Amino acid sequence: MKKYFLELNHKANKDGKYSLFLRISENRKMVRRAIGYSIESKYFNKKNHSIRAGCPDASAIIEKYKTLKSELERYELEANKRKQIISIHALKLLRSPLIVERFLSNSIQSVLLYPL
Repeated sequence: MKKYFLELNHKANKDGKYSLFLRISENRKMVRRAIGYSIESKYFNKKNHSIRAGCPDASAIIEKYKTLKSELERYELEANKRKQIISIHALKLLRSPLIVERFLSNSIQSVLLYPL
């Protein structure tokens, strides 16, 4: 089973904010994909991988994270029912930000899935 975390980029953007990533790990392999939000480092709890309450976009970021995580988990369960798995290697091949619709589209399914 894959584990999902929010992660803060180690470098600041030009405006002094740090990009947020969805980190997906499985069997010591990891891939990170931007989720489209940037925040100040003081609003991110690195120990718990969570957004602090004072963050201006906290509710939108948490909602996006939960949506991405639940859709990927649902898609992984559907793939397991078809006796297929989504590999971390295939997730690394995606260069664009992580968007659930790309995972659910037929054109990407053939890249992400391989038989057990």
